[in-house]
Amino acid sequence: MPNGNIDTFDALFDVVKTEGTATFTDLKDGIMDIARDVIIPQMREIATAVWDVMEGLAAGDYTPEGAAELLDMSRRAIATVIAGATELVFSEVQAAITRIYRALFNLVSGAVQTAINAVL
Repeated sequence: MPNGNIDTFDALFDVVKTEGTATFTDLKDGIMDIARDVIIPQMREIATAVWDVMEGLAAGDYTPEGAAELLDMSRRAIATVIAGATELVFSEVQAAITRIYRALFNLVSGAVQTAINAVL
């Protein structure tokens, strides 16, 4: 891109649009990977624990107070998973923004270099 071949707004915008589209596709894929590989398995483990508490309560293995404490632990575990997932997603978004910024920076740098070369 910084080779000076961009001579119209449409040519410039096509580069930005292409990079942005690729970046957001990668972002979507990255977020889906996080959901599939991290969030869903953790939520399954927590749901299993909740189910076990419910069955244990029904079978008389837990007192209502003990079951309530175990369920509260599960609630806190869910909050931790959500917080961790938010951090992972935030990292993906930061990488996407950086990628788009670099593409724009390269375009601007190329345009400035072309202008300087034209003057010299």
